[in-house]
Amino acid sequence: SARIADLRTRRGYTQEQLAHLVGASQHQISRLESGRWRPHKTARIKLARWLRVRVGSLFPQHYEWI
Repeated sequence: SARIADLRTRRGYTQEQLAHLVGASQHQISRLESGRWRPHKTARIKLARWLRVRVGSLFPQHYEWI
């Protein structure tokens, strides 16, 4: 989503750097930011951690999965 892209750039990460931190590929991060990839539970938790936000604020539609 645009929110994830915004948070990523505000935190100073490239797509490749964030991908490395969460155990994903740069392609997956690109797809995530364009709304075409739904990360698994572990990746959602890691994304929230590295972007310094709550999981529910990044993925409110998936919050019940955590």
